[in-house]
Amino acid sequence: MELKHFIEFRKMLHRFPDISGNESATRELVRAFVEPFSPAEIHEVGDTGLLLVYKGAQPGGQVLIRAELDG
Repeated sequence: MELKHFIEFRKMLHRFPDISGNESATRELVRAFVEPFSPAEIHEVGDTGLLLVYKGAQPGGQVLIRAELDG
């Protein structure tokens, strides 16, 4: 997937914002966007969050990336 697809997705999210604390629609849009990247696990966190787990083929360190869905 090209960078332009990520930019278009971000712009679309900004055009149709959810009210803070009620981002369940945004969560589902994000889930649909990331599913093609084949996370090993997807967990719902709280009322509106997602936790994506990717497992590498080789042993090594771990990385955590946190992003907010509200402005």
